[in-house]
Amino acid sequence: MTNSLLHAARKLEQWDLRAPETDRAESATIFRVFQGLSTAADISSTRNCLDRSFIEALSRTTETNINARSMQSALRTLAVLAEVDDVMSSRDAHDLDETWQRLRSREHWMDTGR
Repeated sequence: MTNSLLHAARKLEQWDLRAPETDRAESATIFRVFQGLSTAADISSTRNCLDRSFIEALSRTTETNINARSMQSALRTLAVLAEVDDVMSSRDAHDLDETWQRLRSREHWMDTGR
């Protein structure tokens, strides 16, 4: 229930919901990132939000008893975070255009991975 609610809220850009901090599910992590980005006051807050999420997702990949489904979820989360990081690290319109081209070039690769 929580996963579908957070997924829907993210798609509707409804950031006023509170994702449980202890929820390590893919939907909760991604929701918290977009929520944090939408309310960040400065680049430092944005960076902290992304860094916390990267650490959370990476820590899941190193769990000793992780199953294939959980690993796939963690890797999908890392992929989303990497793309958000690419966009947020763009310094100007030229960087943003190059980032967009990289994202588009990954599209085929990501579809193959599914």
